[in-house]
Amino acid sequence: HFIIVYICVHTLSLIFFFFFLMIRRPPRSTLSSSSAASDVYQRQPSPNQANVGWQAHSRNDLREWPQLLRKGTTHFKMDAHFIRPDDPLHSSLCVGHPEPCFAMNHDDPIPGIQYNLTSQLQALLGPELTVAICFKASPDETTFACNASSPAWTDWLTAASRMLSDLNSTGATVVVDGAGTPGGQPRRSCLCNQFGALGSTWAGYPRDPMEPFLFDEGCDQRFTVFNPPYDMTSLRMYATSNFGKFGSRPGVPLQVWEPQDATDFAQVESLWANASSVTAPTRLLFALNTDPVQFTNYKRQHQAQDSPTGWVLDLSLIHISEPTRLLSISYAVFCLKKKK
Repeated sequence: HFIIVYICVHTLSLIFFFFFLMIRRPPRSTLSSSSAASDVYQRQPSPNQANVGWQAHSRNDLREWPQLLRKGTTHFKMDAHFIRPDDPLHSSLCVGHPEPCFAMNHDDPIPGIQYNLTSQLQALLGPELTVAICFKASPDETTFACNASSPAWTDWLTAASRMLSDLNSTGATVVVDGAGTPGGQPRRSCLCNQFGALGSTWAGYPRDPMEPFLFDEGCDQRFTVFNPPYDMTSLRMYATSNFGKFGSRPGVPLQVWEPQDATDFAQVESLWANASSVTAPTRLLFALNTDPVQFTNYKRQHQAQDSPTGWVLDLSLIHISEPTRLLSISYAVFCLKKKK
């Protein structure tokens, strides 16, 4: 009976959501899918563009942080892998840490590489910074999620709570991301009351349930940051409802993962700037794997001579993913190509 009730409630909530989208007034400007740049060329520079910025995405090599901070980065997303003391990798990854640790890397850690740890991140944080901790779940942690009788889960939960508390003590704004949120499919409801008052990211449907997009009661209120991947079909749907509860929260940015070029930036910014309930104090952040200076080369704030929208649309972005390991010498070459 419980399963039948759950399915009925979930189905009704989705029906309500799509009905909600249909009755809402569409945004003042809707992009056509027939041309990536046609609509944005018709707009004037957005007065909100000063509120468009970036999040340094998966910058887990802490040697990058000094230059990222000098370039004005204030928002970071870091990846955390839980390493138990009985894990064969513990002795090489958690040097000087007999207890469990969290190694920072986007992909699964590999033997023989010394990754930075979240304990080292703590020394770099301060009140002016925001850091999202994206928990990467191991197969065991996924299998035994919310199983209070499983050490694979309880050990992770204890270590994650301690780590997030330590980071929060720096005064930085700490956001829970990835497998640490009370989202997912099926939903990790046991995390609704964990990690104190820290907010969580909402990564879009179907990665996360749809209810937190609209509602802000009970467990749904733990989702405080709009954070889906770049996908214009989904983003247009969210914009039709003015980004749900997230569109009217001054001071809390809307975030979009990894657009690939300036046309992508312009399309998302157009949706955001023209959603009727989104106000100027609301910021829009793009989660970038590239150097932030490259992003600012695309953004020509209020300069119509570069393009009618203030974006440089004749450049293409070469997407640079983060390295999967730390080497003694690491560097990246960024190339700006002018489209023919």
